[in-house]
Amino acid sequence: MMSINNKGDKKMKKYVVLTFGLVLFLSATTAVEAKSWQAEIQEERTKLREEIRNKIATASPASLRQQIWEGLHRRFPFLLPAGINRLAIKEISSTTLPAEIKVVKDDQSITLKISGKTIILRKFGGKSSLAELHVGDIVTARGTWVDETKAVLDTRVLRDLSIQKRYGTFWGKIKSISSETKTFVLETAGRGEQRVFVGSETKIVSRNQTVLTFSDLVIGHRVRVTGLWDSTLKTIEEVKTIKDWSLPPKPTLTPTPVK
Repeated sequence: MMSINNKGDKKMKKYVVLTFGLVLFLSATTAVEAKSWQAEIQEERTKLREEIRNKIATASPASLRQQIWEGLHRRFPFLLPAGINRLAIKEISSTTLPAEIKVVKDDQSITLKISGKTIILRKFGGKSSLAELHVGDIVTARGTWVDETKAVLDTRVLRDLSIQKRYGTFWGKIKSISSETKTFVLETAGRGEQRVFVGSETKIVSRNQTVLTFSDLVIGHRVRVTGLWDSTLKTIEEVKTIKDWSLPPKPTLTPTPVK
């Protein structure tokens, strides 16, 4: 029995030794192959770096920007949506949402789909609406193309560069007044003459915050106006406040004669 067990143990030891040797051989082969792969990867990286350096050295800044934009757009289509730049509106399907706006680029008609999720902005970044858009306005748009034909854009942001409006405060003197239209011409120092439209919600106060009416405004009064300024039409609408610094009149001091 002892001899049989010894023979079995010897066979088992040989099997273990052979298996261990095979594992070492395969491990060594794998390590060699891994080093070979690493060398190939390093070589490819070196070639790629050289190729990029050569492209940067020979390409123009505009070409580089275009290549970077296209590369980022391919990798991150939702982070950097596509769109159109500075195109004129040819047609507006409706003044209520949802609507479609037609523009033309390189003789190709493009449809901008406008929904309740679309953000519409004026040139200076103020919020706008579909009702403010007109045929002929110059717009830019960002969104996602519906298909590869790039004929329909699901618009996320639409900016109308022709609506040059923003809220601001203006100082000046009243040059003329129209009681019929409840407007007056404000003569400013830096922006010339601006027509001010006074509405029912406009708050008119004096220098000491006394409430006034439109009829209290007089030509020559120095006023401060806060409202929505249209730099193209030179108008101030949606006026929030008008402060008349000429009211109440400042008392005039009469010099006392010296006796």
